[in-house]
Amino acid sequence: MDKSAETKAFLIAEGGVDIDERILGRITTPASGPGAGLTSFFLRFNGHRVRLGIKHSSRLKASLEGDEVVIRDHEKEIVRGYLEDAIAHCPEQAYITVSEVCIFDCQYCPVPLLGGSVKDQSDVAADATPVVAERMWERQAEDNAVERLQKIGLMAPPGEVDKILLTVVNNLLVTNNIDLQSDVRCRVLLTSPLESFTIGHTIVISRGLLDVLPDEASLAMVLAHELSHIVLGHQFDTKLAFNDRMFFPDEDSFVHLDFRHRPGEEEAADTKALELLKNSPYKDKLGSAGLFLEALQQNAPQLPNLIRPHLGNGLASGKSIRMSVLLTSAPQLDPKRTDQIAALPLGGRIKLDPWTDQVELAKAKPVALISAREKMPFAITPFFPYLTRISSPGNEKVALTAPAPK
Repeated sequence: MDKSAETKAFLIAEGGVDIDERILGRITTPASGPGAGLTSFFLRFNGHRVRLGIKHSSRLKASLEGDEVVIRDHEKEIVRGYLEDAIAHCPEQAYITVSEVCIFDCQYCPVPLLGGSVKDQSDVAADATPVVAERMWERQAEDNAVERLQKIGLMAPPGEVDKILLTVVNNLLVTNNIDLQSDVRCRVLLTSPLESFTIGHTIVISRGLLDVLPDEASLAMVLAHELSHIVLGHQFDTKLAFNDRMFFPDEDSFVHLDFRHRPGEEEAADTKALELLKNSPYKDKLGSAGLFLEALQQNAPQLPNLIRPHLGNGLASGKSIRMSVLLTSAPQLDPKRTDQIAALPLGGRIKLDPWTDQVELAKAKPVALISAREKMPFAITPFFPYLTRISSPGNEKVALTAPAPK
């Protein structure tokens, strides 16, 4: 018998492996076959493909070595292979599950134990109307784009910063009595250029922009503009719902993905954003938002790369600037005043974990400024990593059993 076939049979019999889910791409949950009911991934090796469930109690341990996934059984290497993405049910295949129950009881298949249902005429009431079908198609395009950006390391995984952004968005929605019939999501782009854009109902704001915004009112200004695109129904390229639209090299992402809005839509979003802000808890604090725009406009000629967006619309372009109406209500910008903070330096608010791409708010204590030179708006400042020693139980055991020094 082919040794590779024996290995595949062994893996199927075991049913799952212990693996760090952060190294995986698309994770699926099969409704039939071996591993049904478990979150799973696909592994290809020696011309074979096997679906493996993620089971942290398994004796088989999987790890990433270079581009290969290595599976071991108590330190003994069982197989090496490569991860394969599933378009829907399985790579290069598509299935429509008519029944989630089975009259057979195969040795390695848990389907009879899952208590699934049969799809019959009772499901007719769940058929989508044209409006619902259009919304589902747009959400599919949105999910495809967001998933691709996260997979190639341009977008942070969902985290605590997203929840903070969503709190501001909900403040704007509730105070304006807006019901969008669909959840709004917020995500962080891991790049430094100052930009924000929408992908369907997902608001994306760059790490650099979050860094330099001085306060919550300024953040609300940016989010109100993007939320207005959603409220006004401004569309994006829904052809991204086709999975083959994502078949391009990672390094060409900025070429193939474009979420810019037309100038007319940008102007309409500015007008709607002002309306949202006037009815929001931030209506009396918009002076700081205008001051930020004034500082950005003044520094823009010296920051061409920082204000040039990669995927969406920038805050400043030439002599024009987003939400320019707020400039009229802003106080006079005075670079010499230490108590007037129009913009923060880069790295002043967001901390990035380079291993997981997770972002969180920096926990540095605020300090009093000695001189106006220390304001450093939009500037790059020195970076000092905070290192901690990770101790494991094994290391502690060695330390306890080591002989005492003479």
